[in-house]
Amino acid sequence: INIEEGKRYNYRKISNLPYHLILSENAEEFKRLVCCNIEFLLGKIESSSVQDLLFDLDWACRYFPEDKEIKLMKESIRLFSSTIAMNPIYLAPEVVGRLCQYCDESKNQEYPFIMKLVEEAKIKGQELHLAMPTLPCFLSADGVLQSTLEGHNKEIKCAKFSYDNKFIVSTSSDSTIKIWDSNSSTVVE
Repeated sequence: INIEEGKRYNYRKISNLPYHLILSENAEEFKRLVCCNIEFLLGKIESSSVQDLLFDLDWACRYFPEDKEIKLMKESIRLFSSTIAMNPIYLAPEVVGRLCQYCDESKNQEYPFIMKLVEEAKIKGQELHLAMPTLPCFLSADGVLQSTLEGHNKEIKCAKFSYDNKFIVSTSSDSTIKIWDSNSSTVVE
């Protein structure tokens, strides 16, 4: 996948591959081909959206609840979703800056696909001539920040959770009210 205009994507493959790998209960192949594959991640974001990618990862977390790497990818992408939604080429520095802390030799057995993804992201960053971090420099998915809600054009005046914690309602100085899904951080209305 090249980051330039006029690209073509096999939308059917991008949409169906995660679905079929999850239903086949093949977590290793899902990580290798989908969630820890820089080319697939870029293709998914560019051809559809970050939210579609997060949907796939959320679904995978439900099928593979004990898989640390899939959960880490879901939470990491959720954290930098607003950055890569504006410009997907920043996926490579975000991956390196947030996930390189999981790549030391002591974690080799625990996060092998994350290690491969970070190496792929470093190469992709060099190909795209991006400034790439060499050390962990962003909040990790196991840090304090869980997600960001972006959509208002001016300052937020008030934000409240629904009684069941499924939604967040926010009001802003831009005279808008937004309802957010608290799990996916997406605007519902």
